Amino acid sequence: MSLLDLNQYNEGTTIPSLRTETLNRLEFNIPSIQTQRKILDILNPLDDKIELNNQINKNLEQQAQAIFKSWFIEKDNNNRRICYVDEYFAVSIGKTPPRKEKQWFSMNNNDVKWASYGKLWSLYFENIRISNQSCY
Repeated sequence: MSLLDLNQYNEGTTIPSLRTETLNRLEFNIPSIQTQRKILDILNPLDDKIELNNQINKNLEQQAQAIFKSWFIEKDNNNRRICYVDEYFAVSIGKTPPRKEKQWFSMNNNDVKWASYGKLWSLYFENIRISNQSCY
């Protein structure tokens, strides 16, 4: 019914309106019961599939949360130790060096002169996963 243009039946002056009497006189073409059933035969399986997909998504979200919790929250803290950056890297400046000090920068991608704390952490974190070490 939302596809019907009812503006031609508008009986309001300021606010569009439609009287019940006028609405009762309107005629609509409604598909036969057989056609309606054919439509339902198509739409019902789609509704079922949507519901199933929603349930699968909910289950996957629960699994992802459980994995995250087991990896980062429920880890065995007895097997961890506190690690310091200078155990694994030479720290010499403690901040991002000024661009005008060329000794800290290199155009060679294999020659890392300096790295931000975030970059060090991500490099170390990858190393933890590879070497199966853990720090806390």
